[in-house]
Amino acid sequence: MVITPARQQYLRLKAEHPDAILLYRMGDFYEMFDEDAHTAARVLGITLTSREFGRSGRVPMAGIPYHALNGYLRRFLRAGYRLAICEQLSEPGRGLVERDVTRVLSPGTIDDPALLDDGRANLLLAMASHGALVGMAWVDVSTGACEYRILPADDPAGLAAVVDQLDPVEIVGPAADELDLDTRVAIRPIGGEWSIDDAEQTLARHFPGGEPTRPAAARAIAVLVAYLERSQPALLLALDAPIPYQTEGIMILDRQTRLNLEIDLRSRDRHDLFTLLNRTHSAPGARRLRALLDRPLLDRAALTQRLDAVEELVSDATLRTGLGRALAGLLDLERLAARVATGAARASELLAVAETLAGAGRVLEALRNRAESALLIELAEEIDQLAGVQARIRSEIDSQSSRLLRPGINRRLDQIYAAIDHDRDAIAGMERAERERTGIRSLKVGYNKVFGYYLEISHANREKAPADYIRKQTLTTAERYVTPALKEAESRILANEERAADLEATLYARLVHELGGAVGRMRATSAALAMLDALLALATVAVEQRYVRPALDDSTELTIEGGRHPTVERQLPPGEFVPNDTRLDAAGNVVILTGPNMAGKSTWLRQVALIVFMAQVGSFIPADRARIGLVDRIFTRIGAHDDLAAGRSTFMVEMLETATILRYATEQSLVVLDEIGRGTSTEDGVAIASAVVEHLVERIGARTLFATHFRELTRLADEMPGVIALQTAIERHDGGLVFLHTIVPGVAEAAFGLEIARLAGLPESVIQRARAGAQTTPIGWTTGPQPATAIDLVRERVFNALLAADLANTTPLESLNLLADLQQRLRAASLEQVGPRALLDADDRRDAAQAN
Repeated sequence: MVITPARQQYLRLKAEHPDAILLYRMGDFYEMFDEDAHTAARVLGITLTSREFGRSGRVPMAGIPYHALNGYLRRFLRAGYRLAICEQLSEPGRGLVERDVTRVLSPGTIDDPALLDDGRANLLLAMASHGALVGMAWVDVSTGACEYRILPADDPAGLAAVVDQLDPVEIVGPAADELDLDTRVAIRPIGGEWSIDDAEQTLARHFPGGEPTRPAAARAIAVLVAYLERSQPALLLALDAPIPYQTEGIMILDRQTRLNLEIDLRSRDRHDLFTLLNRTHSAPGARRLRALLDRPLLDRAALTQRLDAVEELVSDATLRTGLGRALAGLLDLERLAARVATGAARASELLAVAETLAGAGRVLEALRNRAESALLIELAEEIDQLAGVQARIRSEIDSQSSRLLRPGINRRLDQIYAAIDHDRDAIAGMERAERERTGIRSLKVGYNKVFGYYLEISHANREKAPADYIRKQTLTTAERYVTPALKEAESRILANEERAADLEATLYARLVHELGGAVGRMRATSAALAMLDALLALATVAVEQRYVRPALDDSTELTIEGGRHPTVERQLPPGEFVPNDTRLDAAGNVVILTGPNMAGKSTWLRQVALIVFMAQVGSFIPADRARIGLVDRIFTRIGAHDDLAAGRSTFMVEMLETATILRYATEQSLVVLDEIGRGTSTEDGVAIASAVVEHLVERIGARTLFATHFRELTRLADEMPGVIALQTAIERHDGGLVFLHTIVPGVAEAAFGLEIARLAGLPESVIQRARAGAQTTPIGWTTGPQPATAIDLVRERVFNALLAADLANTTPLESLNLLADLQQRLRAASLEQVGPRALLDADDRRDAAQAN
């Protein structure tokens, strides 16, 4: 088969970028071919067609118009694709148009504001292993901020939790490392040797004078740098020297907890905590608020300082209003500074820098003589108006005319523009002169990009055209001509415009380079402005929603009076949300909560966890008052987000998450469990749930909220010190149920499943049939003492085995194997149709077999 030159050109460029979608410019469209075309049609929702390349045959094709490129690029990038943009480098004419790839984009290598999400950090994460450690290094190329950390390689759950907390848009790693983590974003393998020596040389070359870095981190940083070099080398100019990630004093939040508490769902149509709190005025402020939610504090002194600042803004309406006005309209100085650092900043972006620095002065004015809290004073001291930078930008950038730089910046440039203006005036004078010479009063001089300058005469007057007029174009109603003098003037203008453009580009590049020396101060100023914006948002919400300042201490107690769920309350009419109290202390730090569905159990569980979380972010909280002993971590097991699509059963998801909680929770933790024991038999579920509660009480001592439908668990409140039973209050009215949504002491009298089914709209015939069945086969909510059976004895053995398990020194796999064995024993006990002695003998044989 003969391959046409155009097809050969495409295949060559595609071979140079095999891992990218190649967008191949052809006239007014970017075309994609072969498998790329199928991908584009699927991801972008565009038409899949085909194109014939001579005798090469037809190939699949899909295209997008050049003027809509950015919109389609955003959709590709959000779907995780790597893109190679191929442009035409020569004008169409005879022969093949010269083309080449001018940009390679991927989700983590974007610095163009048109492609970025304003309110979200755009992190590129690199991971690399070395021995028993894994290094992580990440950068937001739109700001230049780069950090790294090191973690144990034998803790995949811990690694995944850190990745989830960072929430990168792209992850890369050495192909040879074969990293396999359960992360939202797949790890893109990068070829190369990545030896320690090579990594250290990379660091020394790009970050001379930097601190020595441990091998695992050095490899990760080297992978990060190499990936940027292969994609967009200019981005390295904006890269800050990597600094170690500050882990001390920061709470880890795993993906499941973030989902269960709906902290930041990153979705426009969901009611999450970030959306509630995001009253920021700027994109950096929104990103900073997200960062605060990503990194709750464990340091009481730092939290006190942050809460002092929020309290001052809450109590001082004048300061709050003035600061809000000053922050409104500020542009994204953080990302603008990175554009300056890479030399990519446009003139409009430099003017935006000057405008934002002027706005920083207004922020300082709002704070002056009013700010009293230590943090607000500290942030004010970080703000630099950079008056010299403002003045230089405004004095050199011409925002009023078509010129890039103002007159007076460079004498040679002014001379060139003067020559251009002279020739343009001469051409304008030609119109008058030629009208007089030809007697054609309608004659006019025009210009377009295709033909340049011309003289236009109507058809009625074309016989009057002088002999030196050279016909250039015939229109329906007119003829267009040029003259030697007009062509000569045009040639001079074009030559001088080219000289002016070259000189302006040189002078502008020098200006941007020299402004690059102030990038560090721009970033510090932007960071201070962003933090002020985030603190003001917290204060604004606190005032509007009647939040209060929490009292924090280092105890293991938790007291909340009149607590409210922040996002649920926001969705209800004012005053309709029913507040509840919470008290966890030495007398009772584990709550067994019973009650029917829809009565408010899950809302209360999340509410308590969210109030603690908000307090450790440094926010005021939805309550009348609260005293909170700082927690080192919040664990949640709530079934609303089970990953069934990944092939895991509900029960397996429960056990995996429960195993993680039992492994990592401490006395300082807050544990929220909603319905442990689903997805298996009632007997198994009760046994496992009981054992989990007992382990939390006896081995860990964490503050725990445990909602359940297993009424049998409430016996633990009578048997174990520190366990208390609470229930959701319900009243019967006109034969139905009224949910009071209050949490009160006691045990729910029933699950009220049939009443809930009726509320859900099940047919009355089904309700009555279910009621009859429930009366003949009562299970679950039994009352009164029951005689011990052989099954009870096996359950006791299972219970003792759980208590004896050394979870602190047990891997997740070993924990799952233990749970599977105990579940099998319970299931065998419940199904065995033999006498008590035979049942116990069978269990003994199972123990003996395992021992051997």
